[in-house]
Amino acid sequence: MECHNVKNQLVDFFYKELEKDSFMEVQNHVSTCAECSIIYGNISKVLSAADDVKVAQTDAFYNTRLFAKLEGTTHATPYWMFQKKLLRPVLLVSMAALGIFVGVTIGNTLPEKTTTTENGNVIIATLASEYYVGTSNEDNLENYYLTDKK
Repeated sequence: MECHNVKNQLVDFFYKELEKDSFMEVQNHVSTCAECSIIYGNISKVLSAADDVKVAQTDAFYNTRLFAKLEGTTHATPYWMFQKKLLRPVLLVSMAALGIFVGVTIGNTLPEKTTTTENGNVIIATLASEYYVGTSNEDNLENYYLTDKK
């Protein structure tokens, strides 16, 4: 096998991705050719070192941030943006407290509906004497049901 063909297959030879016949030919050539043997030694060192490197996690916005830094277009984040996370809960609690205060104040200023007229008192007394036990001596529903008269 010629050197230029072997050089093209050295990476596949290192990872053992060649067919059996090609693998044996490249192995024989590397063992007999000093130049290809040196190249294979260098390739194997590089690929062995690359196997030990951990795969970096990808960041979706890495390119955007990198190009912004290279172009010098990065903008400083305003101070109030940092305070936004702190002020939002305080604002919500204060709005809820204000709503409760306004509701209680409005509720206390409304007039009470406890005014009854003279006719209203007469109606209440009449209903009470008819439907409640012990309010009068008349035959009412309770006396009718509580006594054995029929």
